[in-house]
Amino acid sequence: NKFTIEHIYRRTGQAFVPNVPVYVKSIEAERSDDCSAAFIDPYIFCITTQHGSNEWTTCKRYRHFQNLHQVLMNFVDEERKKLPSDLDTTQGENNEYPFLPKRNDQMGFVNHSNVEEYPRILVDYLNKVLKHPKFRAHPATCEFFDVSCLSFIDGLSVSRKEDYLLKQSNDRCCGQHILFSSFFCYSCNCQHGLQWFVIKDSYIVDIRPDTHEVRFPMLVDRNFQVLTGIRNAGGDHGIKISNLQQTFVVKCRTARDCDEWIQHLSNLTEQAKDFASATRSRFNSYASVRENQLAYWFINGKSYMEAVAKALLTAKEEVFITDWWLSPEVMLIRPTDDETFRLDNILGRIADAGVRVYVMIYKEIPFVVSLNSLYTKRTLVSKSKKGFIKVIRHPDLNTRDGVLLWSHHEKMVVIDQKIAFIGGIDLCYGRWDDEYMRLVDLGDENDTTLKSSLDIAAENIASGGIETVEAAQITTTQMAEQAGEIPIKSSNFLRAALNPLNEINEEIALPGSTHANETAYDIQSMAKNYYILKSKEDSDDEEMLEEQQSTTTSTPTVDRKHRYFIGKDYSNAYKKDFGNLEDYSTDYIDRKSIPRMPWHDEALVVFGQTARDAARHFIQRWNIHKYEKYPKNDFYPFLLPKSYDDVEDLAVENWSDFLESEPFRVNAQCVRSVGPWSVKTKSVESSIHNTYIQMIDAAKHYIYIENQFFITIAQDSVVRNQLADVLFRRIERAYKNDEKFRIYIVLPLLPGFDNMKAVQAVLYFIMRSIIKGDNSLFKRLEKAGITPQDYISVFGMRNHDILMGRLVTEIIYVHSKLMIIDDRMVICGSANINDRSLVGNRDSEFCIVINDLEEEDGRFNGQPVRVGKFCSSWRKKIFEMLLGIQFENPNNVDITDPVSDEFYSYFQNVAKQNTLIYEEVFATMPTDRARTFAQVTAYNDMPKMKDTDPIEAQQKLKDIQGFIVEYPLYFLDEENYLPSWTSREGIAPLIIWT
Repeated sequence: NKFTIEHIYRRTGQAFVPNVPVYVKSIEAERSDDCSAAFIDPYIFCITTQHGSNEWTTCKRYRHFQNLHQVLMNFVDEERKKLPSDLDTTQGENNEYPFLPKRNDQMGFVNHSNVEEYPRILVDYLNKVLKHPKFRAHPATCEFFDVSCLSFIDGLSVSRKEDYLLKQSNDRCCGQHILFSSFFCYSCNCQHGLQWFVIKDSYIVDIRPDTHEVRFPMLVDRNFQVLTGIRNAGGDHGIKISNLQQTFVVKCRTARDCDEWIQHLSNLTEQAKDFASATRSRFNSYASVRENQLAYWFINGKSYMEAVAKALLTAKEEVFITDWWLSPEVMLIRPTDDETFRLDNILGRIADAGVRVYVMIYKEIPFVVSLNSLYTKRTLVSKSKKGFIKVIRHPDLNTRDGVLLWSHHEKMVVIDQKIAFIGGIDLCYGRWDDEYMRLVDLGDENDTTLKSSLDIAAENIASGGIETVEAAQITTTQMAEQAGEIPIKSSNFLRAALNPLNEINEEIALPGSTHANETAYDIQSMAKNYYILKSKEDSDDEEMLEEQQSTTTSTPTVDRKHRYFIGKDYSNAYKKDFGNLEDYSTDYIDRKSIPRMPWHDEALVVFGQTARDAARHFIQRWNIHKYEKYPKNDFYPFLLPKSYDDVEDLAVENWSDFLESEPFRVNAQCVRSVGPWSVKTKSVESSIHNTYIQMIDAAKHYIYIENQFFITIAQDSVVRNQLADVLFRRIERAYKNDEKFRIYIVLPLLPGFDNMKAVQAVLYFIMRSIIKGDNSLFKRLEKAGITPQDYISVFGMRNHDILMGRLVTEIIYVHSKLMIIDDRMVICGSANINDRSLVGNRDSEFCIVINDLEEEDGRFNGQPVRVGKFCSSWRKKIFEMLLGIQFENPNNVDITDPVSDEFYSYFQNVAKQNTLIYEEVFATMPTDRARTFAQVTAYNDMPKMKDTDPIEAQQKLKDIQGFIVEYPLYFLDEENYLPSWTSREGIAPLIIWT
């Protein structure tokens, strides 16, 4: 009965679906005297048409029939001149052309005597028109029946209104007031003249009549407005339509048409009320709460990537992917001895099957961060011979208004606009991990027999006194060794070059660069290349030229069957940042001497309406980036949101193809951080920040937080988010009410950079947030007479193993962005706890908020309660992993009650005991035993049990339970380690670290 969405991209202009019957069912005549033309054309004919399962009504006057007939007869004459036989009727068709009866009087030929008979004659006429293939496909026929190439698309809503309008002007890009814009505005690509407009269920879009190209759709949002009058629309019959991203003015033919369009646009606002009013949406989000949805959670990259890979293979029409970093060659299912489940191969396979793949990735500054997004783009595009894989990198380098600051940080995979994977996991190197948190990946090459202390001492002497230590410990040692700042020669030059960064107007921040959430800044290189790049314009032609170059690489010969991490995927951010990504199969760190850094992360998948909302966010971003970067490039189409009305289309019945168990029933909502630079909206949305504030305030029993950062300082001149203040108030309320209330926070033990100054800068703000300084959370609690540890505890994660006969340890890097409240509510996505992610006008972020619907019995502080199945199962599985009872639980540790004194103390004691063992065996860093840089040096010089008595050390390590350790709150407590203005990092604006 309908076209697939692929029909839009073929641009044939065909409106009616082939081989699907179309006919006029009835016509009703109604006299109308509401306009001057009614004197000579007094009747309106309401035409009801059936096309397959689609039925609609259009209203026309007699002159519209005349116009249609004249155009078709002219068409016949022209075609006969070209080829006389071309219009011969096909076999079985009536060989008579449609006959249109002429009028028989000036006042109108329809009267009381023939008001029923004449419409039947018109029905016969129109059905003859529709029966003839060439007449049916003629643009005049489509216009008469108010249909277009968007009318009968499976997944899109029924058209509320379609017709030609004069699109007079467009201030989307030139930034001028609509009344003062030049009619011939070549500089900003404005479209003028007649355009075919279509109103769907949540947007209005126009189509170019000559090329059938779908133009920039205007989505209904909180700022959607319809205005009329000379002051707003510039003349009679004009309508000014605007939303958060764009504005345009259209002109109707008549006052009646204008009234009809205004009414339909008003109906559109009501139909899309979930998006039209911020007051209808919780947390002031662009999207409302979707009830009775399906959702499923993932812990770590293994289960997430495997589900993504399998779900991608179920795609039928569209795939949307957005990541901060995307590695084409990343293996989504492992270990494996082939490359079937390599990301680029999966995308190429589904693209060859007809699925259109749209990818948005952060366009980095190459000399600052090693993502090589251009290589990613070229590789992905080369995987589709049909050109079905499209990649947009954003933002382009802009040297005005605060450049080199912000990034697109969302992590999202949306399939057919009804399955959406959301979380903290980029589809890139270093993110895959499982419940084992492996430090070693050598297969059979690894020697697991411990070397003796004599052998270890001999190896250390042979290596010049350099022993094998964890990469994070090397970073902290360097911090101590270089505690005295060394001035750089070009400091004045750098300050001058980067001066715009410090004077940025934060409310209108425009595209920036690297992501302090992810990668350290090389400020010296940034300044060195600043003026070089300033003069270079981002050229679409140049980029397309690079895309056309062959990116085919030979399959490397590697032991995939016995290794989990191939080439660059074996990584340790504390040791070395990524580089030379084109040579993906070659190791960049020595896996025989350096343990990998395990990666802990969280994600989820949602279905149905919530996935539609996630797709809507993607579409909003894609369309504005396409409009900015490729306004005339047909390779990048504008995207359209699918309908929320089709319940069957929203259903996902094949979840078992990619999920291990049945998804949960929940209420879900999309929240985000976006602003003028990231999606070109006129205002900032910080609904993620609002969510955290309200969830924390509403918590009754406990809060569990996993995050890559914890930067939130009350009453601070630099840090603006308010999480610290609401956490303080919630603990204070529990203290005053004598309530049992717990907060668990799990963070990486050290920021994950290989640049020690970047580590210092971020660590400075984290410690000031938690315990250092009068405005820190712990100090504020102590001032209020509250013992912080009774309510809040901070933890990290660590693991150990044997690498080539030597005991090794490494920090497990916590990259999650997760908060669970009372086993009933959760937020998970890409947003860190810092200003970059939360204030809205910096990094773009995306999260999902879940409220449980299904319940089960639980227990808080010894009392029976009802808890949500989704949230409680997620929290329990995490606790099992942290405490080391995911495989067996010999001591029958009960994790049901996270609030009770017994469990809270047990959790703290396990972390403390693990910490003491690691410090005794490895002298691990960071540690509370080193409160000054001098103590760091002394602590590192101590003999380590792993070297002096490896057998005893191994015995000690058997007492380690799980991965949880204490967070070193007093590490370098007596030092001020914020990089000074004489250092490379010190000249950077403080806001990039917060």
